[in-house]
Amino acid sequence: MLEVGAGPGLAGLLAAHYCKRVVLTDVDEKVLKLLRINAGSTYIKLDCAMDANSLFTEAGITNVEVHKLAWGEKVEQFNAKYGPFDVIIGSGIV
Repeated sequence: MLEVGAGPGLAGLLAAHYCKRVVLTDVDEKVLKLLRINAGSTYIKLDCAMDANSLFTEAGITNVEVHKLAWGEKVEQFNAKYGPFDVIIGSGIV
């Protein structure tokens, strides 16, 4: 499952409980950092000394990935690297 414009990641993190693999994307680096923190703290207590990416593996969460994606730009390359996706969702994307 791919979430485009994930923002804080609410929809995608909920989907992660039901999907085999979830890829959460956004274009803004600050938002991506927040998304990684939210994804990690959803499953375990956040340890600020840890790298946000390592929170997933520390918690045993291996089905959530966070990547930068500007929708409409390099979509074919992104899909070749991370896809294919059976389900694509977007919330608050205008």
